[in-house]
Amino acid sequence: MNFFKRIYLSYLLHQRDYDKILSKTAFKIGGNIDKIDPEILRFQGVSSFYKKNYYHSKMCYEILQEKKRANSKDLNYLAYMYARHNEKEKALLTWCKALDIDGSNKIAKKSLDYLKEKGRDINLSEDEYFEKILPGEPFYIPVRKIIVLIVLILVIGLAGYFSVIGGKYLYKIYKSKNIDKRTELEKIFLQDFNPQILESPKNELNKYSYSEKEIKDKFDRIKNRILEDDAVSAQININQIKMSNASPAVKMKMDILQDFINEPDYALFKNVVAYNDFIKEPNLYENVYIIWSGRVINKSIYKDRIAFDIVIGDETTGTIDAIIPAVFDKAVIIENNENIHLFGKIKFEDKKIYIEGKYVIRN
Repeated sequence: MNFFKRIYLSYLLHQRDYDKILSKTAFKIGGNIDKIDPEILRFQGVSSFYKKNYYHSKMCYEILQEKKRANSKDLNYLAYMYARHNEKEKALLTWCKALDIDGSNKIAKKSLDYLKEKGRDINLSEDEYFEKILPGEPFYIPVRKIIVLIVLILVIGLAGYFSVIGGKYLYKIYKSKNIDKRTELEKIFLQDFNPQILESPKNELNKYSYSEKEIKDKFDRIKNRILEDDAVSAQININQIKMSNASPAVKMKMDILQDFINEPDYALFKNVVAYNDFIKEPNLYENVYIIWSGRVINKSIYKDRIAFDIVIGDETTGTIDAIIPAVFDKAVIIENNENIHLFGKIKFEDKKIYIEGKYVIRN
């Protein structure tokens, strides 16, 4: 790597622009490691570390170590990740190597002394000590953002003050209504150093293949959407994780989160998913609420349910998009050939699509 590129990447590092560093230093995984510039591996490793993509970060530092180009600081990062995954022998050996390279490495020395003191029974992934030795991010002062922020604060002045007061008041009302759900949702989380978040590494060619950080961000987004009563967005994000490279354990938590989604108020519900959107990717919309318009045909009344088919399309022009079964498990008054708006949930049974009916809305 030439001198000027290294200076530029160092500048980006101290601006914490990790995404740009990763794009500027991308390399082909699975190629000849001898051809990979050690500095590229180092910048990739540290940027991925602070992006919480520990899978990729660990791989970069392990390649550096294999190339015998890892320095004492590199080994600190690697040993730390081994520790948080409870790989004791690897963590111990890596810190020993770091101390061999640099005898003044305080992190390595303190960590080895601590491991010696605690003995073999210590669980590294749960011990709070290793949180304390987490390598800090590069020093950063966002000068431009601070100046802009000060100017904005001066401009908005009093109006901003009253907005904050009003926002806090509304938030207290909102929070009081959602306190029980929020408390229960907080019990469902993904640990920062969980080696079982991904079933396989991220594949850029796969639409629903994510990194550890992307899975965690989407997980938090789902909980926020649930608290905001955005049932459609919450369910679509759940389905995306179910179709992704997330581990079975993470996908199992999607079923738990799904139970927290409240049925929307049909009178206020704004349809987001049109039938044309749904048919392009049906699995993405399983259990999603919709309001679709159509004509009732083939009504059948059973002991425990009422079923009919709804014809979706524009029959005046002879265009029929689909005929989809709808099932109500409660009494509902409908007639054949009646035009309705159907509020319900998209369901699959034995790979067949139907709508779990909730309400019939007439013009």
